[in-house]
Amino acid sequence: MTKAHKPVDYDHDYDYLTDFWLGEGRQYEERVELEALKKLLPAQGTSLIDLGGGFGRLAKAYLDRFEQVVLLDYSLKNLERAQEELLRKHIKKMTLVAADVYNIPFPNSYFEYALCVRVVHHLQDPLAFFQETRRIVKDGGRFILEYANKRNFKEILRFVFRRPHRSPFTMEPSPVGDRILNYHPRYIEITLENSGFKIQEVLSVSNFRQAFLKSFFGSHKLTLLDSLVQRPLGLMRFGPSIFIRVTALSAGSSQSPDEESPDHGGKRSPFYGSYSVHLPSGSPKMEDKPYWQPPFQCPACLSQNILERENEVRCQSCHRAYAKRGLIYDFRLP
Repeated sequence: MTKAHKPVDYDHDYDYLTDFWLGEGRQYEERVELEALKKLLPAQGTSLIDLGGGFGRLAKAYLDRFEQVVLLDYSLKNLERAQEELLRKHIKKMTLVAADVYNIPFPNSYFEYALCVRVVHHLQDPLAFFQETRRIVKDGGRFILEYANKRNFKEILRFVFRRPHRSPFTMEPSPVGDRILNYHPRYIEITLENSGFKIQEVLSVSNFRQAFLKSFFGSHKLTLLDSLVQRPLGLMRFGPSIFIRVTALSAGSSQSPDEESPDHGGKRSPFYGSYSVHLPSGSPKMEDKPYWQPPFQCPACLSQNILERENEVRCQSCHRAYAKRGLIYDFRLP
């Protein structure tokens, strides 16, 4: 993992639940995101991975819809909270994994759905992340992505009245503070296409993210209104938060992504075909692990020759050991 790929660490001096969600009154934002996922997720599915899923904030949107669920996050603090509040109730279908999204410890073409909300604005290399996500999603599978939209209506108005110091129309990411990057919709869509995905549906979310609107109307009424306009405003990429559902193309697809990539030298990046997946050997007793167990892949050497023991998971090829912390599999690389 390169320096540019260093993940944001929520384990030190920050509590994502209390400091960001409970402490800032973001009930409206959470509700409209759940409304968007109701539209984008299928009524039933087999497998889903929530990439950067934190403490499982959005789990209520998918736990009853999918047979197999992986919640992946870099923060042990977030996953420990999920272990206490979610996993013990859904142990037969859910697995918790600590890892970074550039090095996902699962084999090619395993998941039917991948989900990623409020993560891309922390990433400096979306292409690498999208390629890694394409690797683990089956041909014809779906990827639901949320990103912070630099070309939202409010920023356009600010630009027209000469208030900001940067244009919302340029393709390069716009930094917000030290940790946030807002992206142009076309930049994200071209990068997804160059990673082997086809755009399927776009929703505009959090369209009324203004303190005075929240105070006047309340989160319930604003949520109903936002849900009504998510699809039509998605056509214009209107709001500050854009949800996009894409389909994973097969290697032989005739889809031709835009070759004029803003960041990739105009070249289409390769993506991956499918192959068969085998469950790892050496599984512990059933009472020591969830009923459903996904096949792991070593993020260091990419081997699937994995042996699970009581307190660790060990790669039999490179002999690297990964800790088991309670019911959390820790595949974070140093």
